[in-house]
Order: sequence, then C-alpha cells, then structure tokens
Amino acid sequence: MNVEYEQKLIGIFLTKNGWEEDSEHNSEYKSYYHSNDNIVSVDVSECEIVILDGSGDITHLPLNSYALLGYLLHNGYLPVGYDWR
Repeated sequence: MNVEYEQKLIGIFLTKNGWEEDSEHNSEYKSYYHSNDNIVSVDVSECEIVILDGSGDITHLPLNSYALLGYLLHNGYLPVGYDWR
C-alpha cells in the first residue's frame, strides 16, 4: 500500500464531504474537523485513522479509505448521497 496516496485519498474524500483540514495543527498526523459539532473529527497518520469526539478517541482504524467509509456510513456520519469521486 502506498501510504502517501492513501492519506491523500482520505483527505480528498473528507473535504468533499464537509470536513476541513486543521491547518494550524502541526504534528505527525493530519487532523480534519466537521463544521457540525455532532460529527466526529478524524486524524490520519502514516499507520492509522483515529476517530475522535469531544471526549477523546472513539476508535482506531487501519489506514484504509474503505475502513473509514464503512465506519462513517455505519455510524450515520455520512449521508447516503456522499461524494466518493
């Protein structure tokens, strides 16, 4: 798996569906937040995806865009008409 490609794909997918990259956050991962406070934040590192809410980490997923898509759909954080392209 190409880590940089997967990170880029996840970033594009999240921004197309309402998340924004936290550009002020300098660290080993990229952080994405949603303007709707009821929607989780997503941190993407070189080895995993971390889903967070106001109380902290909810779950850790492998660095895989399909794992993220499945999690977000299953838990109602994405509408059925999400943008994957």
